[in-house]
Amino acid sequence: MNEGSVRRTVGALLLVVGLGLVGVGLYARSRARAGGNGGDSRAPAAAARGRLDQALQSAAHALEPKATAAAALPAIASGLGLDADSHTFEDLLENEDWWGPYRSEFPISGVVSSNGMHATLGNISGDLSDVSAIRQAREDGVASSVVVLESRTFILAAARVPHGKRRASGAVVFLGVPFDRAALQAISDAVGAPVGLSDGHRLLAFVGPATAETGLGALAGREDQGAIGLDDGRVGVASPLDRGLWGLALLPAPPQAAVSKFGMLVVPLGVVGALFVFCGIFLQLRPRKEPSKVDSDNPMVITRPFGSGSGPKPGPMLPTSRARTSDLRNPNRGDGATGPTGPPFPPQPQVSTIDRATAAAIASPDAPVAGTGSVLGRYKLLERIGEGGMAEIFVAAAHGVEGFVRHFVVKRMHPHMARSRDAVNQFIDEARLQSVLVHSNIVPVFDFGRAGEEYFLALEYIHGRDLERLVRRHVEVFGRSLSVPVTFYLMHEVLEALAYAHGRTDAEGKAFGIVHRDVAPGNILISMRGEVKLSDFGIAKAEGRMSRTEVGMIKGNVTFMSPEQARGEPVDLRSDLFSAAVVLYYCLTAQFLYRDETMFNRLVRAAIGPAMSEFTLMDELPPMAADVLRKALSLDPAKRYQTAREFARDLVGHFTTGRSELSDLMDTLFPELQRDAH
Repeated sequence: MNEGSVRRTVGALLLVVGLGLVGVGLYARSRARAGGNGGDSRAPAAAARGRLDQALQSAAHALEPKATAAAALPAIASGLGLDADSHTFEDLLENEDWWGPYRSEFPISGVVSSNGMHATLGNISGDLSDVSAIRQAREDGVASSVVVLESRTFILAAARVPHGKRRASGAVVFLGVPFDRAALQAISDAVGAPVGLSDGHRLLAFVGPATAETGLGALAGREDQGAIGLDDGRVGVASPLDRGLWGLALLPAPPQAAVSKFGMLVVPLGVVGALFVFCGIFLQLRPRKEPSKVDSDNPMVITRPFGSGSGPKPGPMLPTSRARTSDLRNPNRGDGATGPTGPPFPPQPQVSTIDRATAAAIASPDAPVAGTGSVLGRYKLLERIGEGGMAEIFVAAAHGVEGFVRHFVVKRMHPHMARSRDAVNQFIDEARLQSVLVHSNIVPVFDFGRAGEEYFLALEYIHGRDLERLVRRHVEVFGRSLSVPVTFYLMHEVLEALAYAHGRTDAEGKAFGIVHRDVAPGNILISMRGEVKLSDFGIAKAEGRMSRTEVGMIKGNVTFMSPEQARGEPVDLRSDLFSAAVVLYYCLTAQFLYRDETMFNRLVRAAIGPAMSEFTLMDELPPMAADVLRKALSLDPAKRYQTAREFARDLVGHFTTGRSELSDLMDTLFPELQRDAH
């Protein structure tokens, strides 16, 4: 190969290599810039916007069941049927007992019809017919939103009156509560960031650290920009509400990406690449030279042709048989360095203990004794041990021949409830349903009867305590919550009961479709023999029941219900599993998952579901407990345990506790029950 060919070949190679190095350098530069800007903030902003939308909607939807129940009151339909005017209707709402619960719970309430009549309680005036929630409820049956009324922000829910001759006129009942700091705090907990409200011009309210006020205020007026970047690197998102009202959330600045070793090569790669390109172009464009003469006696010396120079000069080494191999050490060779290794994960803390003062604060006195000594059918009522909205609960004795005595728990329906056919049907349903649930972990019903105008149920008497009292007493005695093994055993037994109830079928193999809907510590009983039994299927959902829960209405214990149940949506067995997980959390921490003071705020929190702050608290529990809770408390039912058996299997292997150990614990905690037994 002659000199020109070699030169062109080398030049082409240098050109290709140089361009490649320049390209790699440019790519490294773009990566370094991306890292320097903290990465793409669009994904976390979109996720935060989704959480904000969901939290705001859930807060509003939490009122819908209440509005639906209020609109269904017969007195509302009667008043509309009599063409009562605004003043008459306001007088009814202000003074009648049937509106008393709504007067006390909701600062604003009232009725609006399509002919312009409206009766309003609360410091609100003017025509409310144009409020979005009321318009939508007139069309869809029920609606809710966050609204501004006379410069004040409210959560408002409205429901169409379902009965009466005025149904076609579009009469709507509405209920409202101020969108106060507590409600805003629930939204903030769900989003996991400071949140606020704006009217599109200024910040109206916010919750979060003081430093968040400036950032949230800077978002006002820019709500329609999607992900809103601030000068300090923080990012804001906004969710539209009603009439120019916006919900805001402020995210921290994205973390700065560490500069990689690859990014550190930007300048060297660019310089070397450019040098190679220059050399390659130079060699390609250099003019072709005349061939040189080679001294055959000394191939290491090239003599110039005539006219090329004054004397011989050393030339480049040519590939000959006598050329020696040079040292081919790589000048760029170096010892590879491994990246820094992070510290090992810190050990998981054990379940936190609670001081005696807290124990005293959560303890409550026993129910007073009342109504004892009377006879109901063949049962003599000995002691009143509880009361609910529908019935009183007594320990009773049934007497037989030859001095035979057996104790039962008698649930006696309140006399005023017996006048309601729906309430009686629900009571009958409870008796029928629980009579077919024969399982060692379910309290059985032995009798159902009527004495005069009083209906009653007789259930198995469990000599023990409910789970809520067990947890409280454990805190009082030991100063801490239940251990993981004890808790897992208790919940395993409850899940066995739920698995049986959920899978119960009739004689033809058709599933009853039972959903308990009230899995709570007060409905889980532990006997002195260590038995665990689930009770109170009074509001259970099942096929064939005479009583029905209207769509949009809620039943159950707000503190332990699933988000879909709190929103008045249809529920299935996965709702019971969510409630069981909330009970599990209560046993492990001796704290309620939602600790808001007012019933409405607890309902809002339940409708939203566990927030990031609650999931963070779960991480302080032992790992196996935290993992189970995270799955069981998923907001999406499809991501939870799908059956009680699946849930129970994840608890097996993490407890060695059994009935005997639980019986010993009951003896220690409740010595008075031993005395009662004797």
